[in-house]
Amino acid sequence: FCSKEKLGKNSLAKCMIENSSKFSKACTEARSKFEAKVMKKQPCFKDAILLCDDVKKDGKKLEGCLSSNQEKLTKECKTHRQKIDDKISARNPCYLDAKKLCDKERFRPELLNACLEKNESKLSKLCQETRTLATRQQKSIKDSCAADEKKYCSSIPKKGAAVVTCLKSNLGRVSFQCKKALTD
Repeated sequence: FCSKEKLGKNSLAKCMIENSSKFSKACTEARSKFEAKVMKKQPCFKDAILLCDDVKKDGKKLEGCLSSNQEKLTKECKTHRQKIDDKISARNPCYLDAKKLCDKERFRPELLNACLEKNESKLSKLCQETRTLATRQQKSIKDSCAADEKKYCSSIPKKGAAVVTCLKSNLGRVSFQCKKALTD
């Protein structure tokens, strides 16, 4: 049923799912046990194969595919994805806003910030407040730690959180003002 000649563009896993009704009883039982075991750990396994077979090896594309097929997902997959969203949004107040308003940009930090800025008025109040606070903290660190940055972190690329990480790793050596800005 799933020889190389019959697979075409489909993966072996998709072919096996699609042809499972044609398998012998022993094969069907073995396949059911295997699926049950996999589905406990990966509730979206079958959905990923059936709906996103062509992109399932690329995490970002798979996430996008599952999101765009939300209405076709199994109940188990939807529940699993909701639990993940709840966990992430508990730590990141802008996660759901980013997912809703900047879905294509959310895996590219350099584009995500611009998208969130563009949609500032549509963001949740908590996300807006978090972004305002983060901007204030960044300015405070930049103003208070300029000399320490030159002294201890001049070789660090000025991208992302690398400078702040460097300054924090030198917390015992930086000035009082810088230490206060980093720990506030």
